[in-house]
Amino acid sequence: MSMRRRSETAALAALLACAPVLTETLAAQHVVDRGTLLITQQGELVGREDFVVERGRRSGAPDGFTIASVVSYPAERPTRRLTSVLEFGPDSQPAATRVDAEDGELRRVLIRLGPRRVTVRVVTPTGEAAREYPSAPRHLVLDDSLFAPHAVALPAPAGPVHSITLREGVRGSAEVTDHGSDATAVGATQRTLHHVSVTAGGERRDLWYDERGRLVKLAIPGRGLTAVRSP
Repeated sequence: MSMRRRSETAALAALLACAPVLTETLAAQHVVDRGTLLITQQGELVGREDFVVERGRRSGAPDGFTIASVVSYPAERPTRRLTSVLEFGPDSQPAATRVDAEDGELRRVLIRLGPRRVTVRVVTPTGEAAREYPSAPRHLVLDDSLFAPHAVALPAPAGPVHSITLREGVRGSAEVTDHGSDATAVGATQRTLHHVSVTAGGERRDLWYDERGRLVKLAIPGRGLTAVRSP
């Protein structure tokens, strides 16, 4: 293994080792929301995601906001962990994302969404790959195991939108539908919340937000998966 690859591996390993305390170190005076999503599949608890929403961006830009999270599978004594930092501009559109994954191998995916192009970099211990896409007016960032991108209500109106997957950096298309207010079960209670759905790649995910625009519940019916904010 080359010196460069050894250094990349050491850097990724050190960052992933710090993941359990990420939510503590992110606690700052600019925090506007924080919470924990309890993730179940077919009714069984399989994971948890601790997230925090802050004003401003980590890149130094004062406008916009940042969502950071740590996802653990299983919820207790995790063997798989994902950490993310997602930056959004003042228009609430994604500007930059970083995900570090321990999915059998150490892996970092960085996405920058600029006015002219979308750049994706994937770094692993064995090397680095990059790709680009032309820019688009609207993007949604999605993942099938990490749900922090939905922590703040979608600002975009209903209709078609470009999607980009967080851990693969693959772009596709999605459809956003606004269902208005409806009742849904949250734990043992029924609550009336703002319901939005996103359909991408033939898979639908339902999102419910409270009156402050905070994510309360997420469901992916096709996989029997539900994530509910812990009280």
